[in-house]
Amino acid sequence: MVQVTLDPYMPGGFIEDWMNWWCTVSPDLASNNPEALKIVGTLVLHTLCKTRLLHVSMQPMTTFIGLFGEPSSGKSWILKMVELAFPELVVKAGTPEAIAESIVEQRVGVITWDEVAQLISQAKRRGYMSEFPNLTNQLYNTQSIYMRRRTAETIELPADSYYVSLMLTGLEEDYAGVGELFGRGFERRLIPVYLRGRLPRLPRALDDSEMPNVEHLVRLRRWFERLRDAGFVIRMRGLEKLERERLLEPPEEVRGGEGEVSWFDAAKRLLSAVFIDRVLSGLSEVSEVSDSRSIEIEGFRGVEVKRYSDIQTIRRFQTVDGVKRLYLVDVSENCLIEYAHSLKPLLGYLAECYNRFQPRGELELASYIIRVRRFLERCGGCASKRSLSRWLRIYAHKFDELLKSMEQQGLIVQRVVNRSTYILDPSLRVCGTCRHFGTAACKYDPKREGLVDVLQVEFAQDKCYEPLVGGE
Repeated sequence: MVQVTLDPYMPGGFIEDWMNWWCTVSPDLASNNPEALKIVGTLVLHTLCKTRLLHVSMQPMTTFIGLFGEPSSGKSWILKMVELAFPELVVKAGTPEAIAESIVEQRVGVITWDEVAQLISQAKRRGYMSEFPNLTNQLYNTQSIYMRRRTAETIELPADSYYVSLMLTGLEEDYAGVGELFGRGFERRLIPVYLRGRLPRLPRALDDSEMPNVEHLVRLRRWFERLRDAGFVIRMRGLEKLERERLLEPPEEVRGGEGEVSWFDAAKRLLSAVFIDRVLSGLSEVSEVSDSRSIEIEGFRGVEVKRYSDIQTIRRFQTVDGVKRLYLVDVSENCLIEYAHSLKPLLGYLAECYNRFQPRGELELASYIIRVRRFLERCGGCASKRSLSRWLRIYAHKFDELLKSMEQQGLIVQRVVNRSTYILDPSLRVCGTCRHFGTAACKYDPKREGLVDVLQVEFAQDKCYEPLVGGE
């Protein structure tokens, strides 16, 4: 079996059983991407524990992950294995109403959506999928959800009565339209997780009885049974000091603005998962906690777990079906700073993911530039602005920015004739006599001997120079 380091996690916790299971079912994926699997494990752990951060408010540690990488890198395989290990947690992808109905029944789960390009394509159309961006924003902060329907029962979920995370998969370019469609808030909340390399051969999804080593799956199922009725509140004293002393320093590409906020949100989730996993590794059974108990981590006593006694918080948690036991994990400032250093290898990998995923605006622009050039090639090097806009299906202000950027880079030429704008390939050759361009030959120059570069021609604003254009 492939051996993978657990750092910054400890033996005896959930993540150890999670990684051992992956080393069994997919050794190539575990050896190529141990950090990615640990971050996915963080999402599952927070969902199982219904984790909330006791800071300014009871902030839920719901986690949104965007898996991306080359084809056959194992993105879809991860979704399948999460469903195999925890079928009760998986919220099937579908319409917003179908997802909300599943949440009403499950209350706790993970939405798994394979191929984000398909999701973006469906959400762009007006109709039933247009509510998906709004639904994801509500899920992240566990806000109230209300969907009134004419032909079916109204869906109503009170705030804090559910706990749902999200996992998406896709190629790098597939995420280009996420920010524009779902809003910058969703883009900021999405943690990019890059899968390196390709798997030589993806095995089929296996049943429990067919698993090469069922022991690890059985241990994961035990974690599910032990944690399904438990809720965790984590208090990390000194979070401001971590930011002030730059112990969780973001990479240069995401410093300032929304990118830096996204980085610290991701770092908080990873750090809180480290402490919860270490608490679980120090307890043989969660139910052993009666009043309070200090957990010794590598000789450092700085974490205390006890029954949570705040009545208002208990009532909020009890609205989530099945939560009967609520625990407070209290982390001292010294312990937090001490173990923030252990998170650096995982944060280094996360920085690599952000570097590949950023800047998203330029990635989006690059994808549209490729599409424009393909369209011009198909139309013989010339197309009207109107036909290009209809084909791209892009917002007007974005379309104008795109054309302006491409013209500044010398990738296109814009010409106005008879109040219509035409987009031309700079390498296009046109007639220097009559200014006709496109596929039609000049009647005054049938041998096409007077062709000149399009950059040398200023098209006159007269009807007699009306061009013949392809792509209309």
